[in-house]
Amino acid sequence: MYRWVDENGKVHYSDEPKEGTNAEQVQLKPNSSIQLSPPPSAADTATTETPAQPVEYKIAIVSPENQATIRENNGNFSVQVEVEPKLDSSLKMALSLNGNTYSVPQRTNLFRLVNIDRGEHKLSVRIIDQNGKVLASSQETTVYLHRASMLGGG
Repeated sequence: MYRWVDENGKVHYSDEPKEGTNAEQVQLKPNSSIQLSPPPSAADTATTETPAQPVEYKIAIVSPENQATIRENNGNFSVQVEVEPKLDSSLKMALSLNGNTYSVPQRTNLFRLVNIDRGEHKLSVRIIDQNGKVLASSQETTVYLHRASMLGGG
């Protein structure tokens, strides 16, 4: 191996001396070579990833309690829901009142019902994805709404 410095002060190495320079022979130490291996291919680096397991959501109506009696003359009351784990940003919840979707699906866990008729009502909540697929449903909760009647004897 030969080494020389050019007129700009740059050091060069070669396996043959360059004419017109004061190249000096350099002795390499044994085992000072560098072994380079080619970069790994995409097939080598690809790991066999298992598909992501779907999240199992748990949803429950926490208020009002099942079989609760609600006394509210204007027919307004709230339904509070608990979800585990926290909903993914693409998911929403839909409230059903007596088997029919009550309002637009939402991300918040508090539903406000307005001017509901007196009597027995069945409530449930579903977690739905952006395509409307149901991922989880709550147990059905039955409530009894009492409203004062203007009709009365007397």
